[in-house]
Amino acid sequence: MKYDQVLWNDLIKISNKDYFNKYDYLFDKEEYLSEKLKKYKPNSAKNDLKNGLELTPYHGFIAKARESISGNITVYKLKNDLIDVIQTIDVSDIANEPPVGLKNPLIIESNDLNSYLFGEINSIILYYHKLSDELTKEFKAPYLATIIFHTNPNKDNNWYKKCIELNEFTKKNKIRFLYAGGNLFSFDIPTDFTFGFSKVDYKRNVLMDNNFCERCASKSKCDDSQKTVTPNDYIWCYKGLVDNILSFMLIFLYLMEAENSPIQADKKTEHTSYAVNKKGKIVEKKQDWYIKYLYLNKPDIKTEKSQNNSELNKDKLISKEKWVKGHYRYQACGPGFSEHKLIKIKPHLTTKWIKDNDTKIVTSIK
Repeated sequence: MKYDQVLWNDLIKISNKDYFNKYDYLFDKEEYLSEKLKKYKPNSAKNDLKNGLELTPYHGFIAKARESISGNITVYKLKNDLIDVIQTIDVSDIANEPPVGLKNPLIIESNDLNSYLFGEINSIILYYHKLSDELTKEFKAPYLATIIFHTNPNKDNNWYKKCIELNEFTKKNKIRFLYAGGNLFSFDIPTDFTFGFSKVDYKRNVLMDNNFCERCASKSKCDDSQKTVTPNDYIWCYKGLVDNILSFMLIFLYLMEAENSPIQADKKTEHTSYAVNKKGKIVEKKQDWYIKYLYLNKPDIKTEKSQNNSELNKDKLISKEKWVKGHYRYQACGPGFSEHKLIKIKPHLTTKWIKDNDTKIVTSIK
């Protein structure tokens, strides 16, 4: 637990030794968040939250995430080619309506611990939980969306020191952002959040060691006075961090839900089980984990084109206008059109030649 004093709370009713003997499996800094949830039994998470163990923030966020994700669980593991494409799509080009997948809990991770979704973040979980009556009035909603994310361990002691200072700053300024320890961060999405995405920059880490204002996509200056950053110090841009995480999640979900999605998946299924007490009877419940390794379905590149072209016979055909839905496709580019890049095709009106008579349809009992 080196560096992370926030991983212990003096109000915990059992000893430090007993606590970590029981829960040490939750605190591995080298591990994905999905692996922690897989080990954490749902009924254990519910009991820990219910029994008022005075959980540390780290433990509390993991427990709430585990409790909120019921039923079978899908973990999306993104390979580098897909991550690169998501980072190159302009968030301003996506639809105004939020993707359907944003309504449900979501787990997105890099394909391996040596790669990142962006910055130094390799694992993101979105989940929803019910608010107390007091918080419902504050947020004007019965539920709140929470995002927890994990970064690779940092060898710099100043980095961890800055994280602790950051908690003091966000608490004082009532910003719902927290370093929970163990390289785990969290923030809540308030109901009045503005999706401006003016500071998207996927090269930005959670804590930056240079002036973040010059690294934003908009290149606009912040309202606050510019801070002097020493070689051993770090600074933080909350808006840039939130823009990065939400824009990445939205673009990923839009690509997944696109009618002609370029994403392919290799799926692996794992099983876990846990016991629940139903009316005095112990029942074993099973839970399936669908691990989907996602990558791009790249088209075959053909540099040679057929020289035999034939004209469309327009006899008995009529011209008719038709709307084409928005979708993504690979566009030929480069020397001799030998390369391809992913582009977005916006909804548009096109003209097609169709038959001006009835079409014979053949069916079978099959």
